[in-house]
Amino acid sequence: MAEEALATSREEALKAAARIGYPVVLKAVADTLTHKSDVGAVVLNLATPDALGAAYDHMTGALKDHRLVGMLVAQQVRGGLELVLGLHRDPEVGLVVMAGAGGVLLELTKDVAFCAPPVSRDKARDMLKRTRVRLSMSRALSRLTGGAQNATSLVSSSSTPPAPAITTSPTSGSRCMLRR
Repeated sequence: MAEEALATSREEALKAAARIGYPVVLKAVADTLTHKSDVGAVVLNLATPDALGAAYDHMTGALKDHRLVGMLVAQQVRGGLELVLGLHRDPEVGLVVMAGAGGVLLELTKDVAFCAPPVSRDKARDMLKRTRVRLSMSRALSRLTGGAQNATSLVSSSSTPPAPAITTSPTSGSRCMLRR
């Protein structure tokens, strides 16, 4: 999984990037930012502390109308396939797990599948098979050691308490980013 850290100051962001290693991605975190790339709340390929600091300062100024929780500093991963994994608590149904195509494909194709937990590995595999991204995923994941098993493990583990926070971003490459 891509390494990441939540920073609440410029200094914390710089320390996190030094620990993670450059290049990194900087992503604003706020409940009001649902389409981060549309409002400039994501900056890719930050290769130096100066570039990261400048991006941090610019973003905090440009997004001052949003209640920023902080900035996510994440390892920049190149290539691969982006997947989304999410949880939603529906008032009538309860907890629902979502998985499918991530990144910009999420917005363009809405290629996701849903199911109710608990999600076993078999149920996760069947869930991912219901998406169109499964064709690309099987090609991309076959190049990774245990890739398909890792993807189904992430989906199945997302439905067990404590529920993890799951992030979708251009940093994920062929990996899902999962924080517990």
